[in-house]
Amino acid sequence: MMLNHFMVVQDDVDVLNTDNFWQGGRDTLLDIKRACKEEEFVDLLEEMFCDKTPTMTELNDFLWFDRDYIYEQLGLDENGNLADDDEEEEDSEEDN
Repeated sequence: MMLNHFMVVQDDVDVLNTDNFWQGGRDTLLDIKRACKEEEFVDLLEEMFCDKTPTMTELNDFLWFDRDYIYEQLGLDENGNLADDDEEEEDSEEDN
């Protein structure tokens, strides 16, 4: 399945391209990508910004300053790693 991760901001922006973000926003996105939670993150963005077209600064600030909320919604711990429950589920899936 091809994941559509472009979002209309001021222009079409690849919201999964770390080059589009800076400082803490970029760090959060790197954690999301390391945890393979890109699809869930795109869904969260669509939910958060459903009624408006965000600017790049708004997207970056959401990633940076709402990091704890994003991690919680994606099932990541406070360090951006998969929570223990998710790791156990992945291990059991690999065993099957």
